[in-house]
Amino acid sequence: MQLIVSDEICFERICSRLICPECAAIYNSKSQKPKQDDLCDYCNIKLIQRSDAQAHIILKRLENFHKDIEPLLDVAKQKGCDVRYIS
Repeated sequence: MQLIVSDEICFERICSRLICPECAAIYNSKSQKPKQDDLCDYCNIKLIQRSDAQAHIILKRLENFHKDIEPLLDVAKQKGCDVRYIS
């Protein structure tokens, strides 16, 4: 089974990711917040957004994903694979 997540959800999740530049702990400003806003729970250092989590980069990645993957999903559907979309 293949689950497909909407571009909107992917975009929101990636844009809200934060990382500690010291220990590489990962947070999410919406779903996995640090105890103190913008500070690592372990290092107490200001969290940053990864350089590849910028809006224009995410949009390009999603565009490439659809260009490369959707033809494969069509083949999978034709062969009887269960492809489900979640939003």
